[in-house]
Amino acid sequence: MVFVEAPTTEEQIADIARRLPGFKLINMFHGGKTPLLPVSRLQEFGYHVVIIPSDTQRAAIMAMQRVLAAIARDGSAAR
Repeated sequence: MVFVEAPTTEEQIADIARRLPGFKLINMFHGGKTPLLPVSRLQEFGYHVVIIPSDTQRAAIMAMQRVLAAIARDGSAAR
């Protein structure tokens, strides 16, 4: 499997998939160099695995911020 990292345009993403044989993995990182594309579009290009690590990280951070706000506001996160 080839790990495709940091193409900077949709055209590059498509060209890499077209030119590389075999299984391909691409990293969709929010705030990274690669434009964020839907998984369905990446599958159309020929990518087999799409990882989106920043989405779960951002969700965890948002949950922690809500808990900390509740503690600051109420003195506890218990409901």
